[in-house]
Amino acid sequence: MSAAVRLICPNLKCRAVLSVPVHARGKNVRCRQCGMRVKVPQAAGGAPTGTGVGTPLADAAEKKAG
Repeated sequence: MSAAVRLICPNLKCRAVLSVPVHARGKNVRCRQCGMRVKVPQAAGGAPTGTGVGTPLADAAEKKAG
């Protein structure tokens, strides 16, 4: 299974969940739903890439659980 970065499209009318490969960190990708350009965030300081730690979805899930 390949690791991926998951994030939400910032377009308020779209809000699609994007799953992009780890090697796309720091690059711009295009949402397939609405076409908006989205910058994939870099890995959070010291967190290994591909763990889901430091991504917007992981942060939101952590806040909801805690």
